[in-house]
Formats: sequence, structure tokens, C-alpha cells
Amino acid sequence: MNSQKLKHSLLCSATALGLSAVPLQSAVAQTTPSAATAQEETSGLQEIVVTAQKRSEGIQSTPVSITAVSGEQLAAKGVTNLQGVFESTPNVQFSQSTGNARIAVRGVGYDSTNTGGEGRVAYHVDGVYLSRPTAILGSFYDVARVEVLRGPQGTLYGRNATAGAINVITNDPTQDLSGYAQLSYGNYQRIEGQGAVSGALADGVEARLAFDVVHRDGYGKNLITGEDIDNESSQAVRGKLALKPTDNLRVTLSADFLREKDNSGEGHFFGNGGFTAAGVPVISVGLRQGGVPPSNPRDVATQLTPTLYRKIYGFGGQIDWSLGDFDVTSITAWRHTTYDAVSDLGGVSPPNVINAIFHQHEVAQQFSEEVRVSTKRSWGSIVIGGYYFHEHIDGDSAVPINSFSFGAPSPGILLQAYEAPGTIVTDALAAFGQVTFNLTEELKLDLGARYSTERKAIDEQFAYDLTRPYSPTNAFIPTRFNTDADRWNSFDPKVVLSYSPRRSLLLYASYSKGFKSGGFNLGGLQPPFNPEKITDYEVGIKADWLDRRLRTNISGFWYDYKDLQASIINATVVQVVNAAKARVRGVEAEITALPIPELELQANVAYLDGRYTSFCTADPARPNLSTSTCSYNGATFPGIDLNGNPMTQAPKWTTSFAATYTVAMPAGDLRLRGEVNTISKVYYSPFKRDEVAQPGYALINASVTYRTNSGVTLTAYARNLTNEFYRVSTSVSSASVGSPITALVGAPRTYGLSARYDF
Repeated sequence: MNSQKLKHSLLCSATALGLSAVPLQSAVAQTTPSAATAQEETSGLQEIVVTAQKRSEGIQSTPVSITAVSGEQLAAKGVTNLQGVFESTPNVQFSQSTGNARIAVRGVGYDSTNTGGEGRVAYHVDGVYLSRPTAILGSFYDVARVEVLRGPQGTLYGRNATAGAINVITNDPTQDLSGYAQLSYGNYQRIEGQGAVSGALADGVEARLAFDVVHRDGYGKNLITGEDIDNESSQAVRGKLALKPTDNLRVTLSADFLREKDNSGEGHFFGNGGFTAAGVPVISVGLRQGGVPPSNPRDVATQLTPTLYRKIYGFGGQIDWSLGDFDVTSITAWRHTTYDAVSDLGGVSPPNVINAIFHQHEVAQQFSEEVRVSTKRSWGSIVIGGYYFHEHIDGDSAVPINSFSFGAPSPGILLQAYEAPGTIVTDALAAFGQVTFNLTEELKLDLGARYSTERKAIDEQFAYDLTRPYSPTNAFIPTRFNTDADRWNSFDPKVVLSYSPRRSLLLYASYSKGFKSGGFNLGGLQPPFNPEKITDYEVGIKADWLDRRLRTNISGFWYDYKDLQASIINATVVQVVNAAKARVRGVEAEITALPIPELELQANVAYLDGRYTSFCTADPARPNLSTSTCSYNGATFPGIDLNGNPMTQAPKWTTSFAATYTVAMPAGDLRLRGEVNTISKVYYSPFKRDEVAQPGYALINASVTYRTNSGVTLTAYARNLTNEFYRVSTSVSSASVGSPITALVGAPRTYGLSARYDF
């Protein structure tokens, strides 16, 4: 077949597949400033080099379900946050709740609403695990590469990787003087300044300094106070210093700082969600007080404007030492997180009346140390290591409530009501290893295991005071105390058999387990909840065809999920219970084509079926439906049988279709990009309530980028072109304020221009 016929055939095939618009992730090579993301030079599709298995290897040679995207691709799309990264990643959902990131991979993710909660997706920046979900939401800048690993990663990753792992790799210092400066301006008065400078300070000493400053007006207004809501204001800086005392030793020191203070995180009112025991609908307190929901759902109407404050900083050091046949890596890090969020619990209120304040405060410090030793031999390779993690969290949740909720005449007064401060201390140790055997030239066997031991201790206090009017200066008078500690151990193996009969064709089958330790629910005054475990059975194929102009990566998986940790609201108290079992199964396909050199096409399609198979609990908002008998920790109580209900954050279908067309220009090139990302119905509650769900929707994004040969890049971008309105999280609030339904909403249509200069 000649080249013209080949191009025509590929174009027809791509059209038949329905391919259309997204930058190529995990497929098309992009040269980035980091040596770690070097691409193999080929005439067709190229692959990013990743370090997902603690060694550098091409993504097509890695027997793991993984998507990687370069920093250049992110910049070309106008992506400045995690939401944009995950929109076109198969089976990954991202949302926010009270200032915390909620990431779910294949239906397994974070759903805690109390301080001290931990996610199931292990999030790393430059190899350092970030425990706090709020710390994940820092500015996203000077990124070399993002790797998203789907499925349990219990062998090689530190903690809580039952769902998967996300690795953010930032740009390293360089020997030559280089860097960039970028200025962006968009609607809602969004202004972002970003840049970096890198180079040698002396022989064997390299440094890099990067910064990011963002200011944006709100997507909505508080109609009572007149203030913006859902705005953004953050400042971040990161410094790296690389020392090379010898040819076989490299020491990289880093420090970063982020500050954010804005009016984001407010729950928007979406109606009444409660019923009495007799099945009579409950009118939320805000409506009974005379509050009027805004006609524009992006606005709020409350006396209290939300505030969110974050201060995150840390220091780290990585040592890479080559000792002949062995490579030694040590990663040491200390991090601090301060988080404070205040919002109206009821979602709507009349002027001059506050019905309930939801206030969370958290100060956390963590220290981690990881040491790895690796070697390659003719028979294969081996990685062994150890990991230590220590964290101290001081958290406080307070919910002052209006006396009107308890029968006082309107307008009532705020009472001290609920408050629960406390401390959680975690110490985790793990030993891990993975061996790869080259059984033949084409056949490989990976055997891995991790033994984890984790101890947690809690010291908490509790008060429910309806006798004193609320004042932030009131002394805290505890009425109950709880001090407890427990330890959990786990052995998590992994077995992968991979077969590569030819270059650019890999078939694999894997068996692995993931572990998330038990713990304590700060503010819940309950016994420790149990660990949860996932067993994953997976098969996959990664293949390039037609001289590397067509790439098909397909995987299928089946999870057995036991003792799933789920959060429920009981009056003003959030409790964590263990759902007995859940089952998750699905298929993911990532297809990339290069029909002609100027046109890149991609289609990602993911099917997910995640359901509870043994889960019984009460719904505090609907006591009338408690017709089953549930049991937990030896106690029995009336509840609802949730067997067969879909898991939260587990849409059945997600798709992404994308295209990039490049036009050669005399002094550079012009890139036209477009993408359509769709998601089917998402439930945000295990009770399968349509009112607490987001129907399916589609997001359309587009950009035009002109890159000159002199280092200047001009980009015009638009995201959510059709101005689709959608919710990114929804919950039924406390029965103390009448069980209103509140939700955080996704960004509206945004567009802007950016100018960048690379030197």
C-alpha cells in the first residue's frame, strides 16, 4: 500500500471510530523542559517516558493502566487545574467539597466531609505523598508531566493507593539558562502570571525558581451581601536546587509555598431533601425563615458569605546515588497545611439571619522518608525499599445553629450547638519490593509485595451546647471525651505477566491488592472504623499499528471491594461506617491515530459498573424509608438495604473525543485543537437519589495556538463552550437545618488569551 492510500485508509478508519478532539495524552510526543519526559524520536506516534514503576520506561512498555500528559499539552489546552487534567482521562472523576479535593478512580475515591479524612487515590508531587485532600488543590504550575495510574498501586506507592496513584512531576533545574514567562487574561477578569527561570549557579550547582499568581472574580454573587462567590485568589512559588558533587551523585533540594484566600466552597441551594418518619416532606429552615433561592443557580442568597483560606508549604530533598550496578534513591519531605473554611450550612436564608454556620479548621504537619534500591541484570530487574510516614493533625469542626431550628420564634439567635476539636496522629511503616523476571525475550513476570503497618491515635472532645448564644470568643466547654488508638497491618501482593511478541505490542494480565488502613473519625465520637481492601483482576493490551500511526490501548478489570469506608450524616455528626462489600468492573479504551502528519486524533471511552453488594445503613434525611434491619459493630438499627445501588462518583460511561491540526507557518506553526468530553449520570450519595445526582452532560473545549520559532507562544482558548451547567458534588445537609440539598457547581463558559515566551 502506497503512502497516499495508507493516509486515506487511516483517515476513513478514524472517521468510522468517531474520533474527534483532544490533545494526545499518553501518545503523541511533546518535548518538555524536563529530561525525565524525553520522547523517543520516531516518524509516527511517540510515547512519553514515565517513572510510574520507579524506573524510567516508555509508557507503551509499562504493563499498567496509565495515562500521561506533558506540561506542554496542558499549556496548549489552557489547563491550569486538576479538573482540566482529568476531564479527558478515562474513569477519573474530580470534584470538590468544602475546600477538599474529591478524586475517584474507577469509582473508588474520597467522600469524607470531616477534618482528618484521607483519600483513596495516592497523590504525589515529585515523589512526595500529600496526605491532606485540601493540599492537592494548590496552584498547578511549571509541570513537566502528570501520570495517572488506574487501579490499586499497593506495591510501590506509600499509602492509600487503593484506587490508583497520581504523580505530578515538576520541571527540574537545568544547566543552561532557560525559563519562561506567561501572562493570561480571561473573562471573569481572570489574570494569571506565571514563570520560571533556571540555570547553573556554579559548577555542579543548578537552580530553578517558579511562581504562579492567579486572581479571578466570582462566577456568582451573594445576593444578600453583594459579594462575589466562587472566585479565586492564590499565590504560589517553588524553588529547586540541584547539586552534583560527583558524576554518580545528585542531590535535589526543594521548597514551595502556596497561599489562597477567597470566597469559594459555598454550597448552592437545590431544594428540600428531607422527610419525616411519616413520609411528610420537610421544608428547610432557610425557606421557613423567609429565605428566597436565587433565580440564577450560580448565585447564593445567604447572610454569610463563604470564605476559604489555605496556607501550604514544605521542604524536600531527593538523593540519587549510582553505586555501580545499584541505584539508591532517598526522598525526604516535611510539609505543613493550614486550612480554614466557613460557609452557610443551609444554602439559603433571609437578610440579617444566619441559620447555621459550617466551620472547619485544620492544621497538619507530615514527615515522610522513602528509600529505594534498584538494579538491572540480564535476567531482569529488582526494586526494594522502605517507607515511613508521620502526621499530626489538629482539627476542629463547629456548627453554630439558630434557635429557630429548635422551636424558638423567628428570627431566633445563633447558639453554640456542635463543636468537636481533636488531634489525630498517624505513624505508618512499610517494606516493599518488586522483581521483574525476563522469562524469555518476549515474556516477563513481575512479582511485587508490600507489608504495611499503620498506627493511629485520636484525642477528641465534643460539645453540643444549646444554652449559650454563639460567639467566636466563647470558651469551649466539652461534654464528652474520647481517647483511643489502634493498629492495622496488611500484606499486599502483585503479580503481572506480560508478553510482547513484537515491538510496540504488549499484552498483560495482573492480580493485585490495595489497602487503606482503618482509622478514626474526628468529631464522630465513634469506635475506629475497619480497613478496606481491594482485589483487582486486570487484563490489557497496548499496541501500535500501521507504522506507529494508530495506537490502541485497552484494559478490562474486575474489583472485589471489601469493608468500604462510607460517610453518613447523623444529625450534625458525620459518621464513617464500613459497607460490607462492593463490586466494580469496567473496560477502558484509549485510541490515538495520526492519519496525516498534521492531524492527531484521539478517542477515550470508559465503561464502569460499580455497585454495592452488601451495604445497609440509615438515611438521616429519610427515616420513613428505614424498613430493613442493619447492623454495625454489634449494634442493630433500622436502615435501608443499598445492595445493587451504584457507587458514588462512578458514572457508567465517560468519553473524550479530540483532534489537533497543525498548520506549518513561515516563522512557526499554528495549532487548532478541540475536544468533547462526556460523562453519564453521577450519583453523589449511596442512596441512589436523583436529587443528589448529576445527569449526564458534555463539555466542549477549544483552543488556537500560534508558536513561533523565536520562543513566543500565543494561545486563545475557550472551555465549556456551550456554557453547560453541572454540579461537581451534591449532598443533603444536616437535619438540624431541615435537610436542604446543597451542591458545588462546575465552572461556566470561560475563555481568554495567553502569551508566553520561552528562553
